[in-house]
Amino acid sequence: METIEIFKDIPSYKGYYQISNFGNLRSLERYILVSKKGKRKLKCKILKFNLNKLGYYYKNLNKDGEINF
Repeated sequence: METIEIFKDIPSYKGYYQISNFGNLRSLERYILVSKKGKRKLKCKILKFNLNKLGYYYKNLNKDGEINF
C-alpha cells in the first residue's frame, strides 16, 4: 500500500512554511523584499534540519525578517 505525503500549514507561519505527515518541512513560494532592489521570488523547497550538540534536530523559521526559535 502506498502512503501519500500530505503537507499542512504551520499555524503561526501560514503562507510561509508547511510540515508533512512524514516530518518533512518545506518553505512555500513567496516574494520577499530585498533592500532597495525590490522583490525577489523564493521557490518552494524542502528544508534540511540542523543537529544540535545534544542530538536533537531543529530548524529556525523566519517570518517577516524575524528569526523565531
